[in-house]
Amino acid sequence: MSEARDRDEAAPPAVPDQWVDVAGTRVRYTEHTGPQGGPTFVLVHGLGGALTNWDSLAPLLATYGRVLALDLGGFGLTKVDPKKASVAHNQRLLSGFLRALDLRQVVLVGNSMGGLLTAMEAAAEPDSVRAVVLVDPVLPQHPRQRPHPMVLAVFGLYLVPPIGRRLIDGRAKRLTPEELTKQTFALVVAHLSKVPRWLIDRHVELARDRMTDDTGTATPSFLAAARSVVLTGLRAPSYQRLLGGLTQPVLLLHGDKDKLVSVKAARAAVQRHPSWTYAEGQDLGHCPMFEDPEWVRDQIVGWLGAQGLLPDEAERARRAG
Repeated sequence: MSEARDRDEAAPPAVPDQWVDVAGTRVRYTEHTGPQGGPTFVLVHGLGGALTNWDSLAPLLATYGRVLALDLGGFGLTKVDPKKASVAHNQRLLSGFLRALDLRQVVLVGNSMGGLLTAMEAAAEPDSVRAVVLVDPVLPQHPRQRPHPMVLAVFGLYLVPPIGRRLIDGRAKRLTPEELTKQTFALVVAHLSKVPRWLIDRHVELARDRMTDDTGTATPSFLAAARSVVLTGLRAPSYQRLLGGLTQPVLLLHGDKDKLVSVKAARAAVQRHPSWTYAEGQDLGHCPMFEDPEWVRDQIVGWLGAQGLLPDEAERARRAG
């Protein structure tokens, strides 16, 4: 585990936004170039997130290969009809994104809802996904672990769209973008002090853009996605079958202080799937790449090297790094 981070550390250079049409949806994405012949990483954010979630990790992975991150439908700057913000629609959008950019045999990395989408995509399109990395993904609830009380209350309200919309819109009126962003970070990390200031600032800027969006789709899109995530998680047997049917190598990373998905659920998943590789982040929350991106990077590239999935140049970079 790396030492506590300096909140005032210098930000890595921002990469320009790019756009691609996926079945009529204008999808925002970013790309970091990497060594020729290295793996292609595609990073998939979670509920309420955006490609900005990966701004700490993406440049670290780019030492080893090409790295792309996208805004899912209804999140970030990828706008869709709220009916198309569900898990099922976003899995199809992710699949279309890979086809539109001719991305093959990718290392698909998903956090939270993005982990669920990663597993769904790997199962639906096994030829397009070479390896699966699940970072604190949505998992069936462990029977002996109750959700965090705040999480249980909030997601219960999200299941009733009119109440959920009043809750979200009310918070947006009462709180500034800075306050909203810090509240969100506090839920998904173990220690806000470990998150660099520049990363919070980038998320504040995105929150400000979404709050001034005049299409009125941001909140309904979030609620549609949240409802579909909860309902998918409740269908435990079918989700378990999907996870058990993955043919690719799987790496599961999980923070032991995750408030949203119990670490017990991750440990139980590894027991059910002994072929998976598991690493537990000590004193990390639901989005470990916010608090310790170097740890996440080391786990991913070390695992790929052990699997023989790093080409020679990328493997040399791993050994040197």
